[in-house]
Amino acid sequence: MVEHIVLYRLRAAADAQALGDTLRRLIAIADVRELRCGANSSIVEPSGDFDYGLYVRFGDEAARARYLADPRHQAVVPIVESLTSALLVFGITSEGG
Repeated sequence: MVEHIVLYRLRAAADAQALGDTLRRLIAIADVRELRCGANSSIVEPSGDFDYGLYVRFGDEAARARYLADPRHQAVVPIVESLTSALLVFGITSEGG
């Protein structure tokens, strides 16, 4: 299993709903087993000033690589860049499910 986590810092004028709508398009990519996204709801400090997060699960690293190269993923990148000022990408690879 591969879990792909991305945390986003929204630009001052950006709309979190627009970011979520854009990210949810990624569920259409065949290698995506699970996709969740939403606003930061953590009550634990520090949160690093990240406003929004994305979680995507894949069967293996090859599936993640196909996802990242997929034209549908590439199409959301400039939209996400226009809505965010920073991001943090983190991946976890584990055996089994």
